[in-house]
Amino acid sequence: MIGRDFAHSMFDQQTVEIPLSTFRDLIEDAAIQSLTDDLTTEVRERWAKERPDFAGARIMAPDSSMYLAWSLRWLLSKQKETASVAYGVIAYTALKRYNIPTTFTGGWLASNIRWGGGDPDALPLDVDIDAFVQAATADEALRTL
Repeated sequence: MIGRDFAHSMFDQQTVEIPLSTFRDLIEDAAIQSLTDDLTTEVRERWAKERPDFAGARIMAPDSSMYLAWSLRWLLSKQKETASVAYGVIAYTALKRYNIPTTFTGGWLASNIRWGGGDPDALPLDVDIDAFVQAATADEALRTL
């Protein structure tokens, strides 16, 4: 279950607890919506022409909503295994349904985890974000889903 403090800040309610699997599903759906919105699609088209690699996507990727970015970061800070699966599912879905390259999705995820959702020091991470996201969205990882 997600802790009350996090749920309170995310949903702005007094007390809410939802199962982790439901939370992961919400993050995955929100990420796909953000990856396929008009702004991100426009940036992705420019990225494909100018700098089609992970670092380019990390630099060029537009921010998602603050709450999605915070949720992506929270998941990595609290549930690394679940985060790895969620990031992989996001990359797999984006690739198979929308033909979004995994390098773009990975860069977008890393950018939002690192810089989105307010003060990154509020949820310190003990992992290399880029390396973690690249491993979670690599072709080998996607084959295991």
